[in-house]
Amino acid sequence: MFLNGFNFDGSELYTEWYCTTLDSISGFYFAFDINPAAGELGHPRKVFEWEENQSADAVWFTPKAAIEVGNPGYGQGFGWVNIYPPRGGSKPIFSCTSQMVEGCGYGGVPDATGQYFFLATSSNGTDVGNLGSANFSISAIACGC
Repeated sequence: MFLNGFNFDGSELYTEWYCTTLDSISGFYFAFDINPAAGELGHPRKVFEWEENQSADAVWFTPKAAIEVGNPGYGQGFGWVNIYPPRGGSKPIFSCTSQMVEGCGYGGVPDATGQYFFLATSSNGTDVGNLGSANFSISAIACGC
């Protein structure tokens, strides 16, 4: 079990559980409501899960979206990004692979506000996803490296 931290306003705590077997790995994510007056956690609520044969996913919860980044064990550039509603869900509202946008194959991280998602590319560039728009969009920016 891992403590993933809190949501933006501190009203929920997220935990992550990994389960591995000889031929698969899976992750389960739970949210606990926080009662700040009493300092107590509510009952766990499963907000997301994944299961892969040769991949370990990373998941971020932001005020705008839940973000899953898949990274298969057979090399960089072959991953994917799925965007879900902020409280999780079983069906992504946006999905992309490296064939669609290069950065989706390499993974990335959200900014602290959850407005943007930064995706690395193979050419030291960055693709930026705007999580705050009604239609999720990704644009490339050049790296001044």
